[in-house]
Amino acid sequence: MLNSLSIRNIVLIDSLDIDFNSGLTAITGETGAGKSIILDALCMATGSRTDRNLVRVGSDKSQCIANFSLSENMQKTLLNNDIDFDVNDGLTLRRTLTKDGRSRAYINDQVVGGKLLAEIGNSLLEIHGQHDERGLMNSATHLTL
Repeated sequence: MLNSLSIRNIVLIDSLDIDFNSGLTAITGETGAGKSIILDALCMATGSRTDRNLVRVGSDKSQCIANFSLSENMQKTLLNNDIDFDVNDGLTLRRTLTKDGRSRAYINDQVVGGKLLAEIGNSLLEIHGQHDERGLMNSATHLTL
């Protein structure tokens, strides 16, 4: 479960910290309010491809940090990839992006490759847009999520 999201210097957002309580969280707002920017930031933190245009104008770099609850399966994945963790702290994915397009990825404050960040991010999160059912059609993800 996503516990919190911290966004710095992404598109129109200077600084935003969101804590998600247990239960359903709905992000609503008028067109142009920033809902898609929040999703773009979450995708950035979980290893999706990013565009340097996400860096806020006037900033040298952007950063997004997502903290998730730590499941037993994820603990095994972290152990298999030599990533340190504390069960009480959860799993923290962090990614920075510079205005020249360079990116750095971190899992629990350890530098990792983008491929590992994306692999772990994909196992934690699945985002669907309108008429987007790709993940729903993949039976391998039905039980793991």
